[in-house]
Amino acid sequence: MKLWHVVALLAPCPAWAQYPSLSRTPFSGANELVVHVPDSGALAWARAARVLTARGYQLLRPEPAAHRLKTVPRPVQQYAFAKETIEVRVFGQYLVVRGVIHYPDSVRYPAVPVVMPANRGRNEIQAQAWDELEAVARALKGAVWYQAPINAASKWPFK
Repeated sequence: MKLWHVVALLAPCPAWAQYPSLSRTPFSGANELVVHVPDSGALAWARAARVLTARGYQLLRPEPAAHRLKTVPRPVQQYAFAKETIEVRVFGQYLVVRGVIHYPDSVRYPAVPVVMPANRGRNEIQAQAWDELEAVARALKGAVWYQAPINAASKWPFK
């Protein structure tokens, strides 16, 4: 394959998203959704804020200058003991959406990243949290990619 073929293939996605795990279809273990929107910067951030508030989320720390936002934890459907937080980061025209499930009563696993479950029947909480992440990504009205970063915790941890 010629070098320009590789460049042409990778051109639609930003440099930070060129992981081997980037896919147009969901796969088991994916934990981030990358959404390409027509807006960029502050407009893309405002789009994400509108979508999340329209879905009933409260914004915890809106940071328009840093191009990121995080929601107040809310229950995962009927599971009141498990609360989901969604964080969106803006990189130009790309929005990276990820989630964390908080288990306040758990000492061993107080916060777990939302990951597309391999078997929906075995982990209903993860499945419902993942469905909500996908619904948010669809509501952003853009092309969606799925990824599982090599070391997601080092990229931008939830604080």
